[in-house]
Amino acid sequence: MDVSNRVEENRPEPGGQELIDTVVSLTGLPQPWVQDELGEILDNAGVSSGTCTLEQLRAAMLAYLESMEETVRAAEEAADSDGPGLLTPSQ
Repeated sequence: MDVSNRVEENRPEPGGQELIDTVVSLTGLPQPWVQDELGEILDNAGVSSGTCTLEQLRAAMLAYLESMEETVRAAEEAADSDGPGLLTPSQ
């Protein structure tokens, strides 16, 4: 039994605005907000939402998540260097 996420063999992979609209609707979050955030993520990656492919979307999202990870790590390091007075989950 094939349990992959493959769509019908003859159906082309969605791209461009159709892909963006599909992703936005599947999040379950407020669509205007997600549309704006996703547009900004794509802009930062140099990708047009009108011509975006699934691979470009994946690459843009990976770059976004990596930058978020760097931001969180920098904030954690800054909090660690502030010394006592900040509560951490281990306290």
